[in-house]
Amino acid sequence: MNRTEYKNQFYKDHYDRINLALPKGERERVRAAASGLGMSVNEYLYALICDDLASGESKFGKKRQGFGEEQRL
Repeated sequence: MNRTEYKNQFYKDHYDRINLALPKGERERVRAAASGLGMSVNEYLYALICDDLASGESKFGKKRQGFGEEQRL
């Protein structure tokens, strides 16, 4: 097994993947926010998710009922 195959297998064995689609232009805003905190995009998004779920209840609560029409894919 070469180095690339080993790394791919390691990630497959130890991590789950979630693909995230953002509206055009939003990716750079996320990168800038993460960079401003000295974090990678992955670290930043994971920290936001962990913070939201830490209490066992999302901060969104019932005030947000899914995506708006322009956000549906």
